[in-house]
Amino acid sequence: MKSPVDRKTVDLTAYPDLVVIYLGLRVRTLKGVLTSIGLGPQIEKAGAARPEGLLQHENNIIFSFFPLHVGMRWY
Repeated sequence: MKSPVDRKTVDLTAYPDLVVIYLGLRVRTLKGVLTSIGLGPQIEKAGAARPEGLLQHENNIIFSFFPLHVGMRWY
């Protein structure tokens, strides 16, 4: 029986030192929402500085709404 999920992958053998970092924050209270909003500009500023080795950064990723789970991806 075939799985309903169609999984795909890419060949990253040309990038042996590539590291992808996912950071997430599960928000369960109003104070947590305010904290995550307050951290946003600081994290964006750090990514905008383009530290050595940073190829790309994606902030403000919403993984789920209930419970709220937000995060970012840097590589």
